[in-house]
Amino acid sequence: MSLLNQMLNDLEKRQTTTEAGQALPKDVLHSSSAKKGPVLLWVLVGAVVAVGALVWSSQKKPDAHPPALQVAAVNAPKADQAPAKPEAVAAPKDQASAPAAPAASVATSTSEAKVKVMEEQAKPAKIAMADEKAPKDSTEELKRDKPAPKATADQAPSFKIVRPQQKSDNFFKQAISLIQQSRAKEAQDALRSAIDASPANYNARQLLAELLVGADRNAEAADLLREGLDISPGHSGFSLALARLQVAAGAKDEAISTLEQGMNSAGNDADYHAYYAALLQDKGRNAEAIQHYIIALRSNPSMPNWLIGVGISLQAENKLNDAAEAYQRAIDTGELSVEVAKFAEQQLNQILP
Repeated sequence: MSLLNQMLNDLEKRQTTTEAGQALPKDVLHSSSAKKGPVLLWVLVGAVVAVGALVWSSQKKPDAHPPALQVAAVNAPKADQAPAKPEAVAAPKDQASAPAAPAASVATSTSEAKVKVMEEQAKPAKIAMADEKAPKDSTEELKRDKPAPKATADQAPSFKIVRPQQKSDNFFKQAISLIQQSRAKEAQDALRSAIDASPANYNARQLLAELLVGADRNAEAADLLREGLDISPGHSGFSLALARLQVAAGAKDEAISTLEQGMNSAGNDADYHAYYAALLQDKGRNAEAIQHYIIALRSNPSMPNWLIGVGISLQAENKLNDAAEAYQRAIDTGELSVEVAKFAEQQLNQILP
C-alpha cells in the first residue's frame, strides 16, 4: 500500500471514531470542521509531493558524474598540451530548474560523446602511422636508387691467395702422381713448373735431376744440381747427386771436392759418408776412408758392400785381423753377389794361413 493511501485511510478512521464516540454540539462541530478543513488540504498536498519525490528518486539513480562532467574529463587536455579556452557550458536559466533528462537519453548522449572523443583521438594515431611509413618507403627507394658502395681496403672481397711455395708444392704432388702412372715426361714438366714457382723447392729439383739421369740427360741434371748448390751451398743431397754424376763423367777429383764442400751439412748421413769413403779409397786415402766407412756402418752394421769396402781399406793399412772380420761378416749376411762373395773369400784366405 502506498503512503498516500495509508494516510487517507488513517484520516477516515479518525473521522469515524469521532462521530461514533462523542456527540458534540452542532456549533462546536461546525467550528472544528471549519478550522480543520484548510489544514487537511495542505497536509494532503504535502503528502502527495513527498510521495512523488520518493517514487521518482527510487526509479532514478543519478550518475556519479553528470554527462557534462564526463565529456569535460574526456576532452581534458593532456599534461604536454596547452589548456583549451573554456567554453560557456552553463545552462540557460530556464533550463536550470528543469527536471533532469531520463537515464536512457543521458547514457546515449554520453556514449555518443565518448565515440566522438575516441574518433578524435584515433586521428593523430593514424596520421602518425602514415608519417612513420612514409620515411621507410622513401628510404627504400633511396636504397634502390643508390649504387652499391665500392669495397674499401678493409672490406676487400675475400679470395684464396696461393703462395708461390704452395703452388710449387701442388706441382710437386702432381708430378708424383704422374710418375706413379708411368708418365715421366709429363712429370718432368710438372717438376719444372714447381721449380719455376719456387726455386728453393729442393725435393722437386732433386727428383727432376733423377728423372733426367734416368733419361740419359746427365748434363742437364748436373746443371740443375749446380743451380741448387748456388741457392743452398751446403745442401748435402745436391752435393751427393752431383758427385755421382761427376764420377760417371770421369771427374772423380771434382766429385771429392763437391762432397767435401757439403760435408758439414751431411751429418751422419750413411750413404754420403760411404760414397765419400769409396772415392777416398780409390785415391789411396785408406785411413780417411776407414773413418767414413765406420761412420756409415754405425747406422747399418750389416751393410755387406760397406763391410767389403772397410775390409779393403783395413787390409791396405795392414790391419789384417780387422779386415778378416769385416770380410767374414760380409759373407755371413748372404746378401753379396756371387762375384763379390768370391772376392771376399779370396781375401779372407790370403789373410788367414
